[in-house]
Amino acid sequence: MRNTLKKFFGATSQSKEEAKRRLKLLLIHDQLDLTPDQIENMKHDIMGVVRQYLVINEEEADFRLDHVDEHIALVTSLPVAKIRENNG
Repeated sequence: MRNTLKKFFGATSQSKEEAKRRLKLLLIHDQLDLTPDQIENMKHDIMGVVRQYLVINEEEADFRLDHVDEHIALVTSLPVAKIRENNG
């Protein structure tokens, strides 16, 4: 019974956090005046440049826009598998 309640209330907490994250993302996108397609194109372009120098695990790549102090920051996490040879 206790585990069932934990799962139930834990899911609510996760849903709440997910809703807050989505709202924050919508507000940032609104401030930047970028469409979701433009954000996706920017991600694609950045990944293209990174791929010239590194082999990365794209499934685990994370791109997000966050408020940092009074600025909006593009925060990325790109798991690197190896450095490409002949990248110059």
